[in-house]
Amino acid sequence: MKDDNKGIKKRRRRIPFDSGVKQLQQYYERYGHSNVPVSLPLGKWCSNLRRERLTDEQRQTLKSLKFTWSSRDDTWHRRWDEYKRFEYLEHKTKQAVNKWAYHQREQKTRGLLSEEKLDELNKGGFRWERGTTNFLCLGMSYAKCCRGNSLEDIYSMIRSRELNQIDGRDDARLRALEGKYNCRAYTVSMQDATQYDVTRHMDANFNQSRFFKNKLWGDGGGNGSPRFKQVRLPAEDLFILVPRSLSESSLLLWVNSSQIFLDYFYCPSGWTENHWQETFFSKTLPGFVTNNMFQLGNYIKDFDASDGCVTSQHGVIFLPFCKHCFISVVMHIETLSKYFALTFVHENELQTNALWDATRTISSKEMNYVFGKVIDQEETYCRVTKQQIKTSSAGPEVLEMFDNIKEVDTVRMIRLTVLRKFHADYKPDNVLHYKGINFGVDVGGFPKTN
Repeated sequence: MKDDNKGIKKRRRRIPFDSGVKQLQQYYERYGHSNVPVSLPLGKWCSNLRRERLTDEQRQTLKSLKFTWSSRDDTWHRRWDEYKRFEYLEHKTKQAVNKWAYHQREQKTRGLLSEEKLDELNKGGFRWERGTTNFLCLGMSYAKCCRGNSLEDIYSMIRSRELNQIDGRDDARLRALEGKYNCRAYTVSMQDATQYDVTRHMDANFNQSRFFKNKLWGDGGGNGSPRFKQVRLPAEDLFILVPRSLSESSLLLWVNSSQIFLDYFYCPSGWTENHWQETFFSKTLPGFVTNNMFQLGNYIKDFDASDGCVTSQHGVIFLPFCKHCFISVVMHIETLSKYFALTFVHENELQTNALWDATRTISSKEMNYVFGKVIDQEETYCRVTKQQIKTSSAGPEVLEMFDNIKEVDTVRMIRLTVLRKFHADYKPDNVLHYKGINFGVDVGGFPKTN
């Protein structure tokens, strides 16, 4: 017998308004919005509802659930919801949210953002600033934590061996850094044990003389195609590195850094010579300046001109005060003095190093029992004695420099501050702004050598 109904598309039963509103209310109570994906039956009901004639009472009911009347508004609220959950998003979604956030700032600047949306963004804690503070940590790795970002999550992953102790320790310190300074941390290392967050970590050898060309702008796979490109953000005084395949609107990927740290947490003699090679001091350190890898802050406000030296909290590299770093810096002082003013950080000034300061927020008990290290590693590795210099193969100029250091027993770090002449607003005729001090502006090196 022939089936007369064959090939006839059955019409789906329509959801009544009251039933749909009840489901929408449940969705709203669970997710905090009414932007139901169209892939769900309720989402299709919402889409059809926008084309129907509704009574004033029905419209008022939907308004109480923050129902959106256009697909554009629907997308806006979805991105706003994703923005508030940014750290937990997939990399591809983060790119879309970054683009959306940049568009909101542009709309506000032009006066095109509605008062309703502006009020919602303000109440929700949207960041209107044109950028963020970023820190680059050398010799550390930013792990991709699948369970979450809290210390408890990291501890759990170490216990279950999803993270090794070294990567877990790095991750805990990086999360502490981001939490205390409301910043984004980036890492570069060649450690290979854990799955790393590719938006925060670069697997590279920062000792290579062609580090910047090969890893940032150079050949990324042997096919002549650069892995990253450098772009300037519209209306912002900073540069940004993004993967070559991404659009220029993709923000917060390899952003310029306010401070750069060579990790001090493990640097015993012998190990440092193998891992921090000569080219790091002679090529990589100057390369951070010549390749515009710094946030240099406000030229007028962000500086300190005390003690006859102009310094800043922006555009700074911190190195451990260990024998190898000290000798290497002195041996390459002629090159480094073209780009940096070099000063010493005493133990009572360590809070100026944001990584050290954030690390101290982790309890000493947790650092010891969970991560296998004492909290004050600088006391173990960041000390240099005169006997160490005398027994080394360094020349007499190194010992002479060592003898000129005041209160050398309390020195823990070497600070390299980018000369102010590299700031975009620098002009030779405005150095009087710095009280007539040239050191740190257009004169570099150690204070005693100038």
